[in-house]
Order: sequence, then structure tokens, then C-alpha cells
Amino acid sequence: MEANSALTRKGESIGVFPADNVALIFSEVAAEGFTTVTKSETRPEPPKGFEVEQYYDVRTTAKFQGTIEIRIICASNITQAEEAEKRIKLLQWNGKATDITARVISKHNLVIGEARHLSIFGVTRASR
Repeated sequence: MEANSALTRKGESIGVFPADNVALIFSEVAAEGFTTVTKSETRPEPPKGFEVEQYYDVRTTAKFQGTIEIRIICASNITQAEEAEKRIKLLQWNGKATDITARVISKHNLVIGEARHLSIFGVTRASR
């Protein structure tokens, strides 16, 4: 497993880059802390019909409220056909998988989701 962390400062619309392909934007941070991303290929089972490229266990010691935008650059290319078919999803695990996908930008291999708390996240591809 590979872990990275970044200082999360107090304020509004705070961007944090704890890993080279993961960015978070906290709507409001009340007290600063550190945000950590641990990458792993083994974690919870994805929903039937989906494959997970990479899992990200995201945690923070910062005190925050509101939403968190999670942006993940995929290791493999996202084709426009996959985006059009809505095959790419950003899932969050909290006992079960929840689709938090807000949008996919295929030309940048970027998947963006919105959450209210941090946990394990994974970029998934639906089987054809």
C-alpha cells in the first residue's frame, strides 16, 4: 500500500492534493489537519457487473463541514464511448457501495464525485 498526505488548511473552498492523482476540495474547513490517501488494489467487493481500477482510503484529521469534491485521475484511459455509456463511476463504501459520481471528463481521464464524509473510494468500470 502507498500512503500520501497533505496539510489541509482552515477556510472555505480548500483544495488539497494528497496524492499525485487525487485532489479534494472541502467546502469549509473549521480547523486544519492532514488529509491522507492510501492506495490499495484490494478492498470491498464492487457491485456485481463492475470492476475497480484502484481503491483509495481517504481520511483527514481536519475538522470540516459541508461537501467534499473528490477528483481522481484514472490510471487507464477513459474513452468517450465509456463516458457516453455512463460506464465509469466513482463509488464510496460505507458498508455498501454508493455512486457519488458528479461528472466524468474523458479527455483528462478524470472522475469527479461529491461526498459529505470520507471513507474508501474506487473508480469503477461497468462490464459490457
